[in-house]
Amino acid sequence: MKVFLIGAGRIAGHHLDEIIRSPYFNVCGLSDLDLKKAELLIKNRINIPIFHDFHQGLSETAPDIVVICTPSGLHYEHCSKVLDTIDCHLIIEKPLTLNPSDAEELYAKAAKVNKNIFPVYQNRLNKAVYRVKSAIDNGELGTIYSVSVRVLWCRPQRYYDLSPWRGTFYLDGGCLSNQGIHHLDIMTYFCGKAESIYSLNRTYAVSIPVEDSSYGIINFSSGSTGTYQVTTSVRPDDLEASVLVIGSKGYARVSGVAVNRLAEFTPKPEECDVYTEVFENVYGNGHSRIYENVADCLLNGGDYFISQEDAIHTIRLLSSAYRSSECNKAIYLNMPNATSTRLGAYDAKLAGLYSISSQ
Repeated sequence: MKVFLIGAGRIAGHHLDEIIRSPYFNVCGLSDLDLKKAELLIKNRINIPIFHDFHQGLSETAPDIVVICTPSGLHYEHCSKVLDTIDCHLIIEKPLTLNPSDAEELYAKAAKVNKNIFPVYQNRLNKAVYRVKSAIDNGELGTIYSVSVRVLWCRPQRYYDLSPWRGTFYLDGGCLSNQGIHHLDIMTYFCGKAESIYSLNRTYAVSIPVEDSSYGIINFSSGSTGTYQVTTSVRPDDLEASVLVIGSKGYARVSGVAVNRLAEFTPKPEECDVYTEVFENVYGNGHSRIYENVADCLLNGGDYFISQEDAIHTIRLLSSAYRSSECNKAIYLNMPNATSTRLGAYDAKLAGLYSISSQ
């Protein structure tokens, strides 16, 4: 199956490596507004055509799948234009979109042409996460009382200064939408649908319009309570990223650079080493499993590991977290006006920087 990538940032290189290794896919092209960056990305990896305008790339290569690796706030626009240009499947990096209604529209649009959307939340596929999820489902941990997330990382000012889109409401969001989205998704994976959220966002250590620290409380329909502390204000280095699940029969804690280490597991402590993986980077091994899953879906009619309902719910929860901070009150996800007015809000100046017509 032919795969075309839009966006030549760091995460695109990770996708490229996995696609090249896979026996099911063939990279047919890459596009980016910065052709030099695209050239550097494929250098010593693969010889493929690169394009400034992805419309031209899609027309000339006719891919079966398009991978979206552009800034978060551009996902909806790029995916929508891809589906207007060619009937193909979409693999979309996290977060799926910044606005839940945009996510819903993309799924509806893809369904009209009988194509699939594959959101990338690869940490759900980690062995440690899988083991805790199975322990929740089979009752090993009993009734789940709470799930707590701590993401204590370092992102200095120079990180945000790398590109104009970083640390903006329109194209990126802050630590919760960028660094914390995987952990927010895992909370819903463990506890199910969220009913309400109270979130407090603050900016401490850098000069950006969005938050570098977010604190929240989530009420789940299951009766469980979730709490999170997500920050990129830690100095001088990353400190911790963990998920703690407390149940009536025991507890489990997943940690590591990408929730890859089963640090504590009271039902069967001896399984901690068995379900711990060693990762070379924060992306882990999940992307290879995603491409295996995508191949199974398209070739064998298998199911993708994250449903449309779950994928949209994570974005709805994310948006409501920002809305809560804007209003300084708890937000019920099913209430009117539960969507953030700032996250993903259009910015004409930034849009001009990333518009093909403006280059």
